[in-house]
Amino acid sequence: MGIDRVCGVMMRAMTAPSYCITLPAAGNLAFHAIISAMLTSHTPSSPLRRRIQRGLEGLFGPFEQMDERPARELLSPEALALFQRMSAIDRAHSLRVHQWLVDRGYDQEELLTAALLHDCGKAAAPISVWQRTLKVLLKRFAPGWWKELAAPAPPDSWRYPFHVLHAHPRIGAAWAREAGCSELTCWLIEQHETPPSSIHPHADLLWALEFADATS
Repeated sequence: MGIDRVCGVMMRAMTAPSYCITLPAAGNLAFHAIISAMLTSHTPSSPLRRRIQRGLEGLFGPFEQMDERPARELLSPEALALFQRMSAIDRAHSLRVHQWLVDRGYDQEELLTAALLHDCGKAAAPISVWQRTLKVLLKRFAPGWWKELAAPAPPDSWRYPFHVLHAHPRIGAAWAREAGCSELTCWLIEQHETPPSSIHPHADLLWALEFADATS
């Protein structure tokens, strides 16, 4: 499915009566403008287009049967409970991240555990397709708007899912710590959306996790 078609499907889904979504007119126009800008200003091979296409194809595509044995074999009962709290979308993505690392010879338990749990903080709120996609687009095209949208909000606020999308590394790290994960695993989870510092002793592991995350 091409990115143009995928974005069209997403926008139709957002406006379908069954979706029960009401966006301010200005916000709706801005969202359409952002998608148009993305489609016209990025070549088919650009990283942004590839990332959105991968994400949306996974979200709209039919779910395949997941083999969760890597999670059951590696994680403690408490950590496995965190993994199983995630949506099917996030579990499947995390298993792909884990497999990407294993296929390239990474065998550090702390890194592979972080791969399986790096997005567990997203379970703090139900997050829909359009909210996930809007995060990617706004962070690239309108970071100021994203900062306002993702600011702290109470759980009953319509903005809360956006705050969770922004804060999920910190939320997930706190949950992983409560589940007894190592400090290195918790650090990797907390930092997985932060550019790694070359001077950190575990920068190579963070780089590997971030690269696997971006390509899975």
